[in-house]
Amino acid sequence: MELYTTEARKLDIFISENLQPNEEFLGHVRQAVDILCQFLRENCFKDAAAPRPRVLKVVKGGSVGNGTAIKGGSDVDLVVFLNIFKDYKDQETKLKEIVQEIGRKHKEFTEENGKHLDVTLEASKWLNPRVISFTLCSYDPRDSIELNVLPAFDALGQYKKGSKPDPQVYIDLINSTSSSRGGEFSTCFTELQKDFIVARPPKLKSLIRLLKHWYKEYVCLHKAKLRSGESLPPKYALELLAVYAWEQGSGETDFDTEKGFRTVLWLLQQYRQLCVFWTMYYDFENEILKSYLLRQLQKPRPVILDPADPTGIVGEGSRWDLLAQEAERCSRQKCCLPYWDVPVRSKHTQVPFWGCSPTPKIYGAKSIREQKLKEEKKLLSGVVGKVLGVGDRGVKKRNCSEVSVLLPCKAQETETETFFAALSSAMGLYETDAGKLDKFIFDHLQPNEEFLGQVRRAIDKICKFLRENCFKDAAPPRPRVLKVIKGGSSGKGTALKGGSDADLVVFLSIFKAYTDQEHHRKEIIQEIERRLKEFKNKEGRYIDVTIEPSKWPNPRVLSFTLRSFDLRDSIEFDVLPAFDALGQRTGLKPHPQVYIDLIDSSSRGGEFSTCFTELQRDFIIDRPTKLKSLIRLLKHWYKEYVNVYQYKSQLQSGESLPPKYALELLAVYAWEQGSQDKAFDMAKGFRTVLWLLLQHRQLCIFWTKYYNFENATVRQYLTDQLQKSRPVILDPADPTGLLGEGCRWDLLAQEAEHCLGQKCCTHTYVPSAFNWDVPLQVSWEEAAMAYEVRVAFGSCPARPPPFVSVRETKLLREPRNNCRFPALRAVSFPGRKRKGGPVAGLCVPFGTREPAMLSAARFPAMELYDTDASKLDKFIVERLQPNAGVRDQMLERVGDVCEFLRDKCFRDAAPPRPRVLKAVKGGSSGKGTALKEGSDADLVVFLSIFKGYTDQQQYRKEIIQEIEKRLREYKNKEGESLDVNFEPSKWPNPRVLSFTLPSRDLSESIEFDVLPAFDALGHFQKGSKPDPQVYVDLIVLMNSGCCRGGEFSTCFTELQKDFIIARPTKLKSLIRLLKHWYKKYVNVNQYKSQLRSGESLPPKYALELLAVYAWEQGSQETDFDMAKGFRTVLWLLQQHSQLCIFWTTYYDFGNETLRRHLISQLRKPKPVILDPADPTGLLGEGSRWDLLVQEAERCSRQKCCTNNYVSSAIRWDVPLQVSWKEEARPNPEKKPISFSPRRKRKVKPGGLPTE
Repeated sequence: MELYTTEARKLDIFISENLQPNEEFLGHVRQAVDILCQFLRENCFKDAAAPRPRVLKVVKGGSVGNGTAIKGGSDVDLVVFLNIFKDYKDQETKLKEIVQEIGRKHKEFTEENGKHLDVTLEASKWLNPRVISFTLCSYDPRDSIELNVLPAFDALGQYKKGSKPDPQVYIDLINSTSSSRGGEFSTCFTELQKDFIVARPPKLKSLIRLLKHWYKEYVCLHKAKLRSGESLPPKYALELLAVYAWEQGSGETDFDTEKGFRTVLWLLQQYRQLCVFWTMYYDFENEILKSYLLRQLQKPRPVILDPADPTGIVGEGSRWDLLAQEAERCSRQKCCLPYWDVPVRSKHTQVPFWGCSPTPKIYGAKSIREQKLKEEKKLLSGVVGKVLGVGDRGVKKRNCSEVSVLLPCKAQETETETFFAALSSAMGLYETDAGKLDKFIFDHLQPNEEFLGQVRRAIDKICKFLRENCFKDAAPPRPRVLKVIKGGSSGKGTALKGGSDADLVVFLSIFKAYTDQEHHRKEIIQEIERRLKEFKNKEGRYIDVTIEPSKWPNPRVLSFTLRSFDLRDSIEFDVLPAFDALGQRTGLKPHPQVYIDLIDSSSRGGEFSTCFTELQRDFIIDRPTKLKSLIRLLKHWYKEYVNVYQYKSQLQSGESLPPKYALELLAVYAWEQGSQDKAFDMAKGFRTVLWLLLQHRQLCIFWTKYYNFENATVRQYLTDQLQKSRPVILDPADPTGLLGEGCRWDLLAQEAEHCLGQKCCTHTYVPSAFNWDVPLQVSWEEAAMAYEVRVAFGSCPARPPPFVSVRETKLLREPRNNCRFPALRAVSFPGRKRKGGPVAGLCVPFGTREPAMLSAARFPAMELYDTDASKLDKFIVERLQPNAGVRDQMLERVGDVCEFLRDKCFRDAAPPRPRVLKAVKGGSSGKGTALKEGSDADLVVFLSIFKGYTDQQQYRKEIIQEIEKRLREYKNKEGESLDVNFEPSKWPNPRVLSFTLPSRDLSESIEFDVLPAFDALGHFQKGSKPDPQVYVDLIVLMNSGCCRGGEFSTCFTELQKDFIIARPTKLKSLIRLLKHWYKKYVNVNQYKSQLRSGESLPPKYALELLAVYAWEQGSQETDFDMAKGFRTVLWLLQQHSQLCIFWTTYYDFGNETLRRHLISQLRKPKPVILDPADPTGLLGEGSRWDLLVQEAERCSRQKCCTNNYVSSAIRWDVPLQVSWKEEARPNPEKKPISFSPRRKRKVKPGGLPTE
C-alpha cells in the first residue's frame, strides 16, 4: 500500500507493516556492522606507514545507530576517531590520505568476509572526499545497507552521556570554521547527534521513519528540477523538525501519528519563517558562543541549527521550496485527511496538527533594564505562549530538552535588541492574522518621521548639488539642469522602513529630443558620477554614499546607496538623465504630439519612461493614504517572498521577474474597480491583487488619464498594444511601456497562490476568503471606436471631454443614464431586455441622432479558471464545441487531402510505385474530439510498399519526401484549393510530414500530420481483436533493439480511433475540455521553459486515456456530472506516481509472448499507461509528469473545480491501479473479456467486472 492512499488513522499500521524492520534483519545488520567495526579497529591501519594511525573509537551513527532504520534499505555512519588528528585542521588536511588508505584495504576486507557479506565500494565524485561509502548485501537478509565510513578528530574525548561538552570545544570549532564551511566538522559530534535521537520515545522514532520514507518516495522525485550545484535539504532536517514539533506540540509518548506528520508538513510549508535550535549541548553563557549564535540566528530563514554543532545550519542554501511543494501536495492526500475526508484546515473542525510555532520559545531575563525591550519580549513571548500554553509569569516546561534562547542576566542591550529584532522579523507577514494587516504595516513597514525627515533633507541636498554644482565646470556646450523630479517610493509616498528607493530624474537642456537622451546619456552619467564622488568627500561627515558600478555598456542610470549614521535604514538612489518631453505642464493631459514623437522614435517599449516621471509620481501620490499602505504591503511581499533565491534561481539567461511598479498599478486598479472606499478592508485589497496575479494570463489594464484614443496615431498605437499577448498592463504615463512584458509572471503567480493559503489571507481557516469583484480586462474596443465614429460624424466638440479613470471599464455594465464616459451615452435597441435593469445598449457619442454600430458589445471571453464548476457543459458548448460550419469545412479539407493521397500522390512515381491501400483519419478530427479553435488531423497512409515494420522504418523518409514534393506541385497548379504551409522536421529520419491548411471560408487553419505506415492489421473488422501474431512480430522486433516502444503505433491508428469514437458524446466533451486545459495552461512557456534538452511534457493522448479510464471506473453514465469527471482526471494526474492502467480490448495475456511482454511493461516505474491499441507504447514514459501535476493541483483550487469555496469537491471513486497479476497467470482455457460500453456492470480496464 502506498502512503498517499493510506487513511490517516491507519498510519501506525502502515509504519508497522511497511517501514519497521524486523528483528532478524536488524540482527544481521548489527552482525555486519560489528564485523566492519572490528576490521577498522584491528586490521585497517596495521600495515600503514609511520606515523601509523590508531583508532581511538568507532561510533555507529545514521539510521541504524539512531534506531530509525527503514525496512528495505538502511544507512549506517561509522565515524572512526583517529589519534593522528590532533585538531580540526588536521582532519581537514589529512582526511584524503586516510580515506584512500581505507579504500585500499577494501579488497582485503572483501576477501576475508566474502562468505558472509557482499561489499561494493562506491566511487567518490569529490576531489577531497570526506567519506568512503560501501553497500553491504548480506546473503542471509535480502536488504542492503548503505554504509559510510567517516574519519574524524576526537573533539569530545571521553564523553559522558547526558553531559554538556566543554565550551572550549565549540570555541576552537568556531575559530576553525572561519576558513571552512559551516558544519564541516559535524562528524566530530556524531555521539551527540546520536544521543539526541536515540533517547526519544519509540513512537517519535516511528514518525521519523515515516518522514524518511516520504522523503525517499516522493521528495527525491523532485531531483529532476535541480540545477548544477543545487541540492534538496537533507533528511536530517526532517528528523530535527519531527523532534521540534513533538517537543513543542505534544511531549506525549503515545501521541497521534497523523497529527505529528501533519505538523511537520505544516512546518515545511512555513520554511521561510523557521528559526529552530536547541541548548542541550551549547548555550549563550560563553561570550564567544553567544556572539556567534546571535549571528547564526539572524541569517536568512530557514535556520535549523544542528543541536550538536552550532556551525551547522541544516539545509542552508538548499531547495526548500521543492520540499514545501511536496509537503503541500501531501497535505491534501488521504494520509493527511481524517477518515470523513475533511481537509486539514477545515472551517468546521479543529486544526488537526499540534500547536507549534515556526519560531522558538523565549525564556526571558529578569534584569533587562529598558522597558521597551521588556515589552518586546512580552509581546513575542505572548505570541508564542498562546500556542504553547505559556503564561506571562513563566514558561510551562515539559519533559523534553530545552528548545530555547537563553538570555543571560548581564546581556548587553545592543545584542539583546538585535536578537529580538531577528525574532521579530521571523514573525513575518505569513504569520500575521488577516485582520491585523493594518497593524503589521504600521509596526513593520511604515518608516518613522525622523527617518523621512532625514531622507528629505538628504534628497534636497543632492538635488541642490545636481542643480547648482554638478555641471558648473563642464566643458561647453555645458548642460543646464532644467528641473530635478523626485520619483521612486520616496517621491510617491510609499517608502518602506529599513530601506527605500528614490529616483532623481535630471532634465537637461542638452537633450533636445528622445534620441539625444539615448545617444548622450552615458557621458552625462560619467560626469555626474565624477562630481558625486567629490560631493561625497566634501559631505562625508553627514552621509555615506556608495556608488554601484553598472553592468551595461550604455547605462540609463547611476545608482548609489545613501546611509544615515543615526538610523539603521538606508535609501537607494537612481539618478537618471532625461529629455524634458513635457516641458512646462499647463493641464492634466500632455499634448498628443508628445506621445506621437515618442511613438515615432522607434525605441524599445518604455525606453523613455523616465521622461514621464512627473506623471508616474502624480498618478500614485494623490491616492488615499490607505491605498499607499497597501502598496507598501505588496512591495514588502515582493521583496521578502518573490525576489528571493527560490525564484531567481529559476530564471534563465535574459529572463527577469516582473517589476514592483506592476504591483503598484495592480493595487490602484483593484481599488478603483473594487472599492474606492478610503477606509477599505486591507485584507480584501491584498487578496484581490494576489488573485489578479493568479489570472495574469487574462489581464488587460490601462488608463486614459494622460493619453487616450482621440489622436489617430496614438489610437492606432494603443490598439496594437492592447492586442498583444496577456498580461497587458500599460504604464498610465507612457503608452509604449508594457509593464513586465516578457517577464516570468508564472513565478509571481506561484508565490501569490502560496500566499493566499497563509494566515494573512485567511479567516478561521477558510481557504479562499472574499476579495473585491474586479474585471480582468478593460473593455477598450468601444472607446477606440467611439472616437472614430465621432470624427466620422463630424460632431467632435471643440474641446473633447477627458476620459476619466479606469472606471470606464464598467461602461457596458452601467445603467444607460449613469454612463461613465462623459463623451458617450447609451442608446437602447428594441428586443434586448435585461433582467433587473434597464435595456442594454451600445455606446455612441453625444450629438449623434442615429445610433452608430460601433462594435459588438462584447465582453472578454470567459476563461476556464473563471467558470463555475456547474457551468462547464455550457463552457464546452460555447467555447470548445466546433459548430456545424467548422466541422463541414474540416471534413471537406480532410477529404481534399485524402483524395490527393489516394488518387494523385504516387501515380507518377518511379517503380516500384507505392499503392495506397487505405488512408485512415486519426487525431481529434477522426475521433470526434476536435476543438473550435485549431484542430489536428492525423492521416495515416497505409502503403503496399511496406511489407513489414522494418520496411516502414527504412523507407518512410523517402516516402515523406515524395509526398511533400507532390503536395508542393499540386499546390502550385491549384493554389486556390490547397494553400499548404510545411513545417520542417528536426529529425534525420522523420516519422511524419506536418503542414497547415487553411479552410476555404473560415479563418481557422487545420494542422495535418501525414504518416506513412505498414498495414499490420490488414482488413480489420470493427469490434474484433487483431491476430496476436501482429503484436508478437512487433514485440520480437522491439526486444531485438531495432525499435523503440510505440514507434509503430501509427500502424494501429484504426484501433486508437475506434477506442475513442464509440464513447458517449459527453465523454468526448470531457476530452475536449482536457485538451483545452492542456493547450491553455500546460503547454505554455511557464512549463516548457523548465524542460531541459531531451525532455518533454506528457502527450495529450494520455489525458484522453485517463478520461476514458476515469469514466469507465467511476461512472459509465452517458449524462454524467462534467465537473466530477474533470476533477477525477486532475486527481489521477496528481497521483501519477502510482498509476498502472491498461486495457485488454485489443490484446490480452492469452499468448505467451504477449503475456511476458505485458508483465514486463506493467512492472516498469509508474506511471504506466499502456496504449490500448499498441502494447509497446507506454504513454508519457520519461516525460515531465511533475509539471502536469503542478498545473493540475493549481487547477483543482480554481473556480471550475470548486463549489461554494470548498477546496476539494466531490469526484468519482477510481482505483489508481488495474489489478493484473491474476489475469497474467498462464491459463489456456481462460477467455479474456473485452470491454463493451453497453454493459451495466462496472468494468475494469483489464476487461473483468469488479467484484
